Amino acid sequence: SPSVLTVGVGPAIAVGWLIPRLVRFHQNHPEIEVRLATGGTTLPIQKDWSCAIRRENSGVHQSDDLFASEVVPVCTPAIAEMLCSTTDLNNVPLIRLTKMPDDWPFWLEAAGAARVQNKSSDMLCESNTMAVEAALNGVGVAVVQLPYVMDAISAGRLSTPFPIFAPKTDTWLLQRQPSREKDASFVAFRAWLTHEATEYRNAAEILKKRLGKMLRLAKTP
Repeated sequence: SPSVLTVGVGPAIAVGWLIPRLVRFHQNHPEIEVRLATGGTTLPIQKDWSCAIRRENSGVHQSDDLFASEVVPVCTPAIAEMLCSTTDLNNVPLIRLTKMPDDWPFWLEAAGAARVQNKSSDMLCESNTMAVEAALNGVGVAVVQLPYVMDAISAGRLSTPFPIFAPKTDTWLLQRQPSREKDASFVAFRAWLTHEATEYRNAAEILKKRLGKMLRLAKTP
């Protein structure tokens, strides 16, 4: 019978990062059935979960750091072309998260930019998943976690009009259930996830260098 591995994971990191990569895990471990349980980012680890992918301050007991928690503005390439400076954000709809009202001010401060006024054209979203979907559909500009959107940026479906990555104080990590950490299914998943996280960190560095270079070229008279 197949081993069952239950992973607690928030919808946005599941849709934007984990699920697109899971095919590689299934190819290597067809004997392990992976079940995704919603809510790993915010809920405490549940008794029936093998592990959780979440954001917390580093040093959480029985966890492995995966990659940085950082936010960046994203929109369609067409909207990005209309944005030459951060003041232009006053002319386009902003996608705001009701649960994280500080993300826009946090990013603007990190970018050294003035605050942007709330507008009636702005869209309020209840979840990161909705915010990313709205950005992909050309509604406006969202400030979201880089792991949610890096694949879409790499594929050219989203652009970051201002490639300034604002680091948060927490870290994305894999938290393991002490009673399950010796399970063969978890050992295999942990090794695979650690490898995928390393690949992601390397790809993120390459992306930042490429975008930084493009920014310098754009500023060259």
